[in-house]
Amino acid sequence: APEVELRTSRIGQYRGKETKLECLVKAFPQGISLWKKGDNTVFNDSTNWKYRTEVYKENAHTMALYLRIINLEEDDYGLYTCESSNRLGNDSESMILYEYVDPTTRGPFKTRFTERTTKVTTPMVAMHNKIKLEYKEFQNHKTYDTYNVCPGSNFKAGSVIDT
Repeated sequence: APEVELRTSRIGQYRGKETKLECLVKAFPQGISLWKKGDNTVFNDSTNWKYRTEVYKENAHTMALYLRIINLEEDDYGLYTCESSNRLGNDSESMILYEYVDPTTRGPFKTRFTERTTKVTTPMVAMHNKIKLEYKEFQNHKTYDTYNVCPGSNFKAGSVIDT
């Protein structure tokens, strides 16, 4: 039966860039090997070359199966599975392709740790006039929920806030 091996279980890349997923397939005889995203088989895209499968022979019983994805978009991120089957059986391994986001451009929110009750003030204003506010209980350093709070509004841990 084939044996599928991934070099990594997670890979990140920026939106708009290109990435290449890799799996090794050891099998004798070689059979059918392919990539899937979710439950859908990923085929070579000959119109705009969005997806391209590449196969390289490593040795007599091992091949490297790559999936090249260009111009990554939101829908491209998720779970990918490399599958192989022959008359003796089948095997598969899955990996996650996630969007890599620069730590300095995480989003329109700033993070601030505070006591259990606080008033949001203007110096904490972020884009879209909302901030990301996390609070901690200082005795046990346990982080609780995260809220979006508008400047000037009162915040009390555990209360419902309109975001």
